[in-house]
Amino acid sequence: MPVLKPQALIDGRVAAIRKAHADAGITKAELDISGGIDSAVMAGLLVLALGPENVILVHSGMSTDPKQTARAQDLANAINCPMINIDFAGIYNTLLQEMVRSLTDAGYSYAEASARCRADKTIQGSIRSTLRAPVGRGFNRLLGGGIRHGTGNECEDRFL
Repeated sequence: MPVLKPQALIDGRVAAIRKAHADAGITKAELDISGGIDSAVMAGLLVLALGPENVILVHSGMSTDPKQTARAQDLANAINCPMINIDFAGIYNTLLQEMVRSLTDAGYSYAEASARCRADKTIQGSIRSTLRAPVGRGFNRLLGGGIRHGTGNECEDRFL
């Protein structure tokens, strides 16, 4: 079904974000941004709702395509919101190697685990996703705390 009144939809989402923050008594928000459309929309809504001074954008790269990082930075610049850019490819690669080594130490096949990891990109995506969450929360706390927003599950369903 097409959206007939896009401004009304945006206004409704902005009001919902403001209400969620008012109900929690928290003025700041943190969002991991990827350079993709979902995080761009959510970042824009947060800035409209709370102001750029109250939004913490975190881009955490792990062998991330530079074009994706550039898109995330372009977004942050366009909405006048600082972006924290952290690259922890080294940590990610070390963790992945340790996971495979630990499987081997436990008696699993190194060759099978390595092949599965290369063949199924969702494995690496899941690990990357779970690493981003504590990093975003850490920056959130370092900058005074706020509601951590996302682009999946509740945030996407309620706000997007």
